[in-house]
Amino acid sequence: MKYEFSDDSALLLGSAKRFFREGRILEMGSGTGEITLKLASEHPESTFLAAELDEESAREAAKRLSQLENARCIQTNLFLAISPEEKFDMILFNPPYLPDDPEFRDKALHGGRKGNELTIEFLGQAFQRLNSTGILLFIASTLSYPEEIEFRMQKLSLVFDIVGTKSLFFEKLLVYRAQKAKQNEKNYKQ
Repeated sequence: MKYEFSDDSALLLGSAKRFFREGRILEMGSGTGEITLKLASEHPESTFLAAELDEESAREAAKRLSQLENARCIQTNLFLAISPEEKFDMILFNPPYLPDDPEFRDKALHGGRKGNELTIEFLGQAFQRLNSTGILLFIASTLSYPEEIEFRMQKLSLVFDIVGTKSLFFEKLLVYRAQKAKQNEKNYKQ
């Protein structure tokens, strides 16, 4: 199911602009490519890869990004179609983060029984694809047990903080920024 640009997308885009790192950028779960399109247009010296599971959305993103020389889109389930040797300076992810609803299931919205399962799986894979000075920026919800996401980041030795929030009527959206702990703390605080 196609996911349209919404509050969470705008929150992630704002954080990506604030903490942008030149180089190789990956947007996981790119939907129709709106975030990649905006960032790639503003940063022609960087290279962008948008990755999307949904076939229709990936096709639309590829078409939209074809106008740019520094961006492309692939269809993949997380990192399956991305070479293990490929490293990134910045990885963005707006995952499905809501807990499953027994009455209604939407793969663009629901991230598992607790809502954090896909994010936790992503973190283990993203950690391996991140350059030593690279950063992760991703969305989570207060409904999806963020303490479990934070525990996973600690187990991966990621240094993290919350760099953006948006309160909605039933939840608060969070933007996490994370990077490998061996990175100098001075470089982490921008």
